[in-house]
Amino acid sequence: MSEKKGCFEIWLIAALAVGVAIGVSLGLFVFPFLRPLLAVEGAAAWVQSIGSVLAILSAVYISYYESKKSKELRVEQWRKEESDEKANRKKRLRSIVRVVERCGKSVIWACGAVTSPTTDFVRLLRFQRLRLVAVLSWLDLLPISNEPGVLVAGDVVNLKLKITLVIDILDNLEPIPLGQSGPAELDETVAWVSNLLEELADYADHYKGDYDELRVPDL
Repeated sequence: MSEKKGCFEIWLIAALAVGVAIGVSLGLFVFPFLRPLLAVEGAAAWVQSIGSVLAILSAVYISYYESKKSKELRVEQWRKEESDEKANRKKRLRSIVRVVERCGKSVIWACGAVTSPTTDFVRLLRFQRLRLVAVLSWLDLLPISNEPGVLVAGDVVNLKLKITLVIDILDNLEPIPLGQSGPAELDETVAWVSNLLEELADYADHYKGDYDELRVPDL
């Protein structure tokens, strides 16, 4: 912005210099022809008056031109700031979505691990429960009460509820015999989380960064 303002000032000074040069040249050329008229009584005063009027008009025009250019520069600066803010909002939302994606994949992995054959089911169950508790803590740190995080606040809350449900299931889960499937709730959670992550990724990719954008998913 400062470079453009500097260029404008340089052009303005150059234009004034050219105008003065042209005025002086015209004066030197025209003055011999006007000498007889200047000899008339009061002619000098008229010439002086006309010169003053022209000077005032020139000053008014220069002031108007500077005001117009200043307004254009302010508008351009406002547009740049708005564009930068949109880019920042898109970046912040994408960061939140990435954290949710990582947390969601941990939930999917945990649901699959506890239903797989293992020689130490109790240890595996305890490890996956601790993993999900850590995921909940991570989700609690997300700034979903402020814009743009509020746009995905409902999704984060729903994911936390699903994780709490899975933890309750793990607290009462018994070793699954070989060849049998785990609780249906775990399969449903995997499908739900997978769909949620797909929707959030698509939303983040198409988010324009507008301040007044609304998105309120069902809780």
